[in-house]
Amino acid sequence: MFARKLKALGYPSISNFDHSDQKKIQELVIWLEDQKIRHYKIEDRGALRKTSDISSWQRAFSKYLDDLSCPHSDRTNSPVTTDWLLGLAVRLVYGENPQRYRKCTKQTNSASKGVAPSSNPLDSLDFDDEAMKAGITTLATLLQIPPHHDHKEVLKVVICSHSVYSRLCCLVICV
Repeated sequence: MFARKLKALGYPSISNFDHSDQKKIQELVIWLEDQKIRHYKIEDRGALRKTSDISSWQRAFSKYLDDLSCPHSDRTNSPVTTDWLLGLAVRLVYGENPQRYRKCTKQTNSASKGVAPSSNPLDSLDFDDEAMKAGITTLATLLQIPPHHDHKEVLKVVICSHSVYSRLCCLVICV
């Protein structure tokens, strides 16, 4: 259930993680706070580390969720709360270095999964390439399509206008 987010965060015990085990949840929360979320100062994390007394840990966990502005009212170790914490950690990690994740391309993803490359030549096009943007702008100018700040939207209009033009030509020829 949480494997993708745990893997994305680099959690060391993915295979041993069991959401129904209170100790595993406590370990995850402590790891997330220490490694990814880092909302509390190091010296203020002590209450979360006291895992032997369940009731005091639950109070500390509830306060922790309040401090993080968790939108869920369930302050137990429910799957919804765990998923929210993991999602928060993923957002924080991404926010630290978004350029690292923007460089990920379709080819990089398929190569890492061992998927065979597509035989469709359109799949290998880089729509953010400067030459592609210039070509889209040229087509739009030739078709008298007004400029737009998003070249992908312009391309949609170019494709749509070509499709409409083709259909109108067929209608004119058929009549």
